[in-house]
Amino acid sequence: MSDKITVAESIRRVAVMFQNMVEAADMLESIGSLEQAKAEADAARVAAEAARNSAIVEAEKVAQTVNAAKTEAAELIADAKFKASDLEVGAHAKADEIIADAQRAADAIVADSAGAASQAVAEMTAQIVQMRLTLATLTEEVAKAKTDKEAAEADTDAAQARLASIQEAIRKLAAV
Repeated sequence: MSDKITVAESIRRVAVMFQNMVEAADMLESIGSLEQAKAEADAARVAAEAARNSAIVEAEKVAQTVNAAKTEAAELIADAKFKASDLEVGAHAKADEIIADAQRAADAIVADSAGAASQAVAEMTAQIVQMRLTLATLTEEVAKAKTDKEAAEADTDAAQARLASIQEAIRKLAAV
């Protein structure tokens, strides 16, 4: 009977060894899962950094585009102001010249005769009407130049709003 007891004790020792091996296998499996999770987290971090860097590069490109648009808008505004001023000065000078010519013509006609004066007044009236039309056209051109200036300023404001939106997106990405 002692042989049987010895065998039973041997079987129990082997069973304990196998139990310890199962526990060791479970621990190794847990370590492997943790290592895999770390590797996936590292890969996600690298991908997030690449996305952030890409967003920063894109934001820099947009900032350059906005700066170029600002420069172009400033040039357009300056050009529009110059043209508007030039048109206004030219319109006034032309109007003064036409008025002076009409006045001289009227004075000459009045000096010649009363009948000729009526005809001269009619011609002068026509010239004044023409001068007013010219002045109205020049005034419209000045208004158009001012409208173009305002449109350029609106484009600049829209580009600045877009840049602010992109910078906010970058800040959010950088926070990740």
